[in-house]
Formats: sequence, structure tokens, C-alpha cells
Amino acid sequence: MVVFPQMSPLELLSYISNKLGGTDSSRLDSMDLVLQRLETQLRTLTAQGRHPIIAIDDAQAISDRQVFQSLQLLLNFQQSNQINLTLILAGQPDLIGSLRRLPQLEDRIAIPSILQPLSLDETSRYVAHLLNVSGRIEPIFSDEALKSIHELSNGFPRRINRLCDLALLVGYAEQRHQIDAEQIEGVSLELSLSRAA
Repeated sequence: MVVFPQMSPLELLSYISNKLGGTDSSRLDSMDLVLQRLETQLRTLTAQGRHPIIAIDDAQAISDRQVFQSLQLLLNFQQSNQINLTLILAGQPDLIGSLRRLPQLEDRIAIPSILQPLSLDETSRYVAHLLNVSGRIEPIFSDEALKSIHELSNGFPRRINRLCDLALLVGYAEQRHQIDAEQIEGVSLELSLSRAA
């Protein structure tokens, strides 16, 4: 998982190599050495029956075209049947424009997908799932709160998370057993004010 993709191509591939192999490749100061190391690591993992998945979050923040070209080099390894590799580029819609300017990379992307905002029902199920995973079985958000969460987040999971996290924190501080629409709207206002400051 790469959560800060604003690195040079060499730094990014070295970082990925470190994560895949668990060894320090910072001494590898040239692209060809890092690529050789990565190819060896990927062959070894594939031979072990493992399938590496490299996920790059906020990929729309990559401004250096050479970073995308480096990722294309990684995908070139897939042409060998001795290497399994999946690359996931996750980001805001701006990412699509960046990829369209790099047809060689775009051609190697097997499944391009644009996630649509969640519906009210999906938002409710998403919140219930997150609560369930955290150990809470009983609902804590009222139906009206869930409607407010959906409307104020426009169905975007990150916004849903932010609203719910802060609402739960406020609910805990106020010793509430249920979060209502009023608390969600207050939390949304607080988030808007903090962004404006």
C-alpha cells in the first residue's frame, strides 16, 4: 500500500521493493538496480504461489509523468508468465485525465472503474458494516441521522467516514446512546468551519 505517491520514480520503486522484500533497498541508487531487484522479488513471490498487489492511493496527486512511466515498467513484468502482479491506482476523477495522456499505461490497465457515490441504502449498509466490524451490533445512528449523513456526504465514503467519526466522538463526549440528525448536522457544520479557517 502506497499512501504518499508524491515521490520520484526511483524513490517509489525503491519503496515498493522494500515493502515487497522486507529488506532495505535504499542503497540501490540506480533505476536499473531497483528494477532488477523488483523483478527478482516478483519472480520469487510468484514461484511461492503468492500474488503481490500494489495499491497506490491518491494516485491523482502524482504530478511527475516519469512516475507513471515507472509504474508502466512494473506492469511490463506481467508479460512474463513467471510473474504475477496486480497494480491498483485509486484516486479522484483527475486520475482519468492523467492516464489518458499516457496511452501505453492506460492500455495495460485491465479494469478501469469509476466508483459512483453510494445511494441512501448503500450508505446505511456501509455505516452498519463499519459499526459491525468495530464490534457494535445495535444501530447507533437513527434513520434520520443516516439520511443526513447521506445528504451531507453526497454518498462519498471518505466524507461518510469523517462525519461518522466526528459524530461518534461527540456522541461519546455527550454520553449519547444514539446519534440523531441534529448531531450529524452540527458535526457537518463544524467540519465546514474548520475547513474554512
